[in-house]
Amino acid sequence: MKGLKFLLPVLVLCVVIAACGAKPKSIELTPTTVKLEEKDATATLSIKFMDAQGKEMQYNKPVAWATDKAEVATVSDGVVTAVNSGTATITATVGELTASTTVTVQIPANVKIEGSKNVTIAVGDFYNFTAKVVDGEGNAIAGLAVAWKVDKAEVVDLGEKGKVHGKAEGEATVTATYKEFADSAKIIVGPAKKEDKKEAEKPKGIVKLPGKDKDKKAEKPKGVVKIPGKDKKDKDKKDKKDKKDKK
Repeated sequence: MKGLKFLLPVLVLCVVIAACGAKPKSIELTPTTVKLEEKDATATLSIKFMDAQGKEMQYNKPVAWATDKAEVATVSDGVVTAVNSGTATITATVGELTASTTVTVQIPANVKIEGSKNVTIAVGDFYNFTAKVVDGEGNAIAGLAVAWKVDKAEVVDLGEKGKVHGKAEGEATVTATYKEFADSAKIIVGPAKKEDKKEAEKPKGIVKLPGKDKDKKAEKPKGVVKIPGKDKKDKDKKDKKDKKDKK
């Protein structure tokens, strides 16, 4: 019994040592994707150690960090820094285990007005300008809105989203801006469009109007008109006259 009491602390100590020496089965990086839109912008990656059952565990071992494109993004102790537009893969390594995160860097490099930069409309007409912010490779950067301005408000009205309305004849310059970047287009407003007003042509020939014929009086029939019973009376008179003459 005394021997058993002596062995219990030893067994507990062995279990603790074994637990402390347990190695993770896998590692995970969060987030798995990162997007940076400014030069020198940063994002911090977190690493998780997972045991055989997929549960997070503690593991105090050094992590080696690396990037496959230092010209796009660098990494130090899990902190990623944007350098230039492009895509890079950040990798964390612990022993034989690795995990990675994809980093997309899109640094604004210009503003581009889409479509024609020489537009002509008439007074009263509308036109929609559109523009986008692009990176150094010419790729549009989603989620970045441009600001609009016009140099001659007396010629066109300009809405927040690039919609213009011709007010008066003349020429104006519309500009889209994002921070220090800008692009411009010219718009010419001409005379208002004239509506085509054609006089209704008079109808040729006779036109029959509904109900018009009903107002006309019925014409009397020409020639002999037979009256019912008239011929019989005339015949009776003739027969009587013939009989009288014979007498």
